[in-house]
Amino acid sequence: MNWTQVDIYTATAAVEPLTLQLEDLGIRGCAVRDAQDFQEFLTQKDGKWDYLEDGLMDLAQCETCVTVYLPENAQGAETLTAVQALLGQMRANDTAHTYGRLKAVCSGIREEDWANNWKQYFKPFPIGKKLYIKPS
Repeated sequence: MNWTQVDIYTATAAVEPLTLQLEDLGIRGCAVRDAQDFQEFLTQKDGKWDYLEDGLMDLAQCETCVTVYLPENAQGAETLTAVQALLGQMRANDTAHTYGRLKAVCSGIREEDWANNWKQYFKPFPIGKKLYIKPS
């Protein structure tokens, strides 16, 4: 099965209302990228960070984005239409312009990509002279 990745570009203030309304549409999960959340993570008083991966530092300047995945079938197309209508309604009601641009960008994802892409990050590695850790 193929999937449609829908990236909704918005502002930090809109993340909670947007995700609640997406849940009302039947979308149960989403991923949120938010520079403000990342800055809070970095400045946590309890956190003692020795190392951060290079790619994570890109989150410090990213535009806030809520990502959802919809199946490429009739139900997914219907949900995508409802999401686009929801974004139009939110834009119309946002007279103070606090919700950002509320723009959806769609791209296709194949199931095989999800099923196999994780393997590139998990390689066998030695522990001592005679022991190897190898993902199955």
